[in-house]
Amino acid sequence: MALSGRCGYIQKNKSRCRDNLKTQSRGKIPRLHPNKIQKMFRDTLIAVSVQRIHALLVTDNLTDFEAIRRYCKVRIKSGTDFFEPGRMGGNPSFGLDDTT
Repeated sequence: MALSGRCGYIQKNKSRCRDNLKTQSRGKIPRLHPNKIQKMFRDTLIAVSVQRIHALLVTDNLTDFEAIRRYCKVRIKSGTDFFEPGRMGGNPSFGLDDTT
């Protein structure tokens, strides 16, 4: 997929997100701080990248990525759960299975 195709994908999801926000707030788009908009855009780029390579996204920023997950089907796990002692059991794959 060319770069322009990826940008179109992101733009389409951005407009879907905006339309969803309008629906939830009775036609008015809630105002977000410009820093929050930039942060969500960067998180969206991360989620799309992780989805493309079929990887697991490990983050403690679950609220933003759960919102993004509605538009980008990415696997998410909290850092606390991923790095929990005893869960890895010395497995060099760090809890990832080879079937994905």
